[in-house]
Amino acid sequence: MTLTSMVGEFASPNVGTNISVTPSLTLGGIATTEATIDENSLSLSGIIGSEDVELNPVPSFGSNSVGVNKNVELTNSSL
Repeated sequence: MTLTSMVGEFASPNVGTNISVTPSLTLGGIATTEATIDENSLSLSGIIGSEDVELNPVPSFGSNSVGVNKNVELTNSSL
């Protein structure tokens, strides 16, 4: 899976430290029939310079029914 787009919205227009950022993420890439997502293959784009950024995804199935072509959504994540 590849992070193809990332937009951050700052909580404050002021420059400083400890300012909250609300990210908007777009993921694309691998698909799997076993609903196993290898977090080691995730990547982030848009990192500036030597920023140390880590994506911690929390996936969720669209339904609890067994079947094919089931959506797996990113219900939460942290950077």
